[in-house]
Amino acid sequence: AICAFLADGGFKVLRTYWHQNVCYMRLGDEDQAKRLTYSHGGLNSLELMGEVMKVRIARSTRRLADRGKVHEDLGTQETDAADPAAPSEVPSECPLCGVASHVLRQCPARSRGLRVSCAAFEQTPRQEAEAEVAKASAECASFEAVRWHGSSLYIIMPTAADASQLVQLAAGEGMEIAGEMASVELAASLERHASTFLGRVKGLRPEAPGRAPGGKARGKAKAKHRSGKSKGGLPSNGPAA
Repeated sequence: AICAFLADGGFKVLRTYWHQNVCYMRLGDEDQAKRLTYSHGGLNSLELMGEVMKVRIARSTRRLADRGKVHEDLGTQETDAADPAAPSEVPSECPLCGVASHVLRQCPARSRGLRVSCAAFEQTPRQEAEAEVAKASAECASFEAVRWHGSSLYIIMPTAADASQLVQLAAGEGMEIAGEMASVELAASLERHASTFLGRVKGLRPEAPGRAPGGKARGKAKAKHRSGKSKGGLPSNGPAA
């Protein structure tokens, strides 16, 4: 009934999604969404079949995904540079709980936290994405809290065991959001991943223990190489004749 009503009014409905008592809707363009909030029944309301429904524009989740991922791990956030009203970078805060007095590694809820990442988040309204994540996680405990940081959804579960259960569910059965596969990670593992990312340079092999830059051995190993002796006192090229 809603789609037919809007079509008669000149609105192009591309997609609808119901979650509980909320209908998420994607229209033809942003101008249509803005016009809908003003043109029917007053500001942010829609009068249909004798009922007045509240209407509001869903927030966009478009982000600079690649660079934003590192900022999420480190407790900072980059916003969309296309938005002139948005600052280039938000002050450091905990991505899991949003408190500015600490970063993720100090968060009391870190052991119960999760990060959900998905390519679909860049095009899906946040409320719709949250609803789909909740639906995909129906077999697990209810979320204690959810919040967005950058292009990822952070979730606090009631217990650490509940968080692990959801990770296992996503790994085993898969979690699909708007046709894209989602990645679910424990918040406790994020800082380790960030440290690994920042400490490694793509294309370079890590140095082996006991070796100087350039592959030269240090200490006793270097002396043995010069003398040609192995640990047992025999020449390094084989037993004596």
